[in-house]
Amino acid sequence: MALKETYGTSWYPSVESSSQVLYAAGRQYTLIDFLPQAMQALSGKHFVQQKEVFSLPYFVKGKEQRQKDQTCLFLINCWGFAYNMLYYSRLPPAEGGGGGAKSGLFFSVASPTIAFDAFWDSQYFDHVQSSSENPALLTDFSARNANLQPGDLILIWHKNQGVEPFLDHVAIFIDDDLYYEKSGTGDDVPFRLNDFNGLSAAWPFSIGVFIVDWRRVKPDVVLRDPAVRFGLGNNDTINEIQSDWIGDLKTEVQLAFAISPSFDNNHEIDAQTYTWIKAVQPQLSLSAADDGRAVLPTSYFDPETYRISLPDNIYKT
Repeated sequence: MALKETYGTSWYPSVESSSQVLYAAGRQYTLIDFLPQAMQALSGKHFVQQKEVFSLPYFVKGKEQRQKDQTCLFLINCWGFAYNMLYYSRLPPAEGGGGGAKSGLFFSVASPTIAFDAFWDSQYFDHVQSSSENPALLTDFSARNANLQPGDLILIWHKNQGVEPFLDHVAIFIDDDLYYEKSGTGDDVPFRLNDFNGLSAAWPFSIGVFIVDWRRVKPDVVLRDPAVRFGLGNNDTINEIQSDWIGDLKTEVQLAFAISPSFDNNHEIDAQTYTWIKAVQPQLSLSAADDGRAVLPTSYFDPETYRISLPDNIYKT
């Protein structure tokens, strides 16, 4: 019980979504056994991105169209997964008891700019520590871990072109120098545990480019729905794109998509990528071995589970 509390319910308080792994004398356990069920079920899995054509606004400078057929992606990345876990960890108990976290998973991403703004929103997140304030955090094990607790976030970022913040990676703190992450958007990168040395190998902190921050969800707050926070209708996206077309979209379309634009030297949009957002609702199930380890339902392996449809007219008028 102590290990389940330390690595699970201390930061993910939903009883129904915490580890259900049973004790058996002589059985060998791993840390995964004591993590929340979603982390158990996803560990080691690879998410294969999907593509589909949707007719949506096109904002590239000089080629703007109110509606154009475009290839959109469905995937999940590091910050989409981390936000998902913290969002479900704070939902109030579902009707009939238990926490909302067991009801499903959100699959979402956002542009690095939108994600950066989400995790730096002081209404929802507290600042814990930063290498920009204390560079010793990158080299001193004790100093780095002394103020952290399970469920905290590590955020690795740099200043794009020396000016704008660009978020590179987000992972969830589990124990001293140990993190749980979705290690990228590619088909060959899994959900997994990784240590600080592994993060440093991917983003060499010694070269002085990357800044590392640690943040914590404020007590007693519920994060905004991922579709609201990352979708087209959020204020950060509207300010980034600066087009009335977004506000004219039906709410269901705003909630179904996020957009990642790129900008030229004049800060004009020169490319864009849409990703769609999906909340997958089937509950996590327990393993056939009856040892309590959570596994994904078979529906999670069916591409049809992740499909969405749009109304014939995507605009309000």
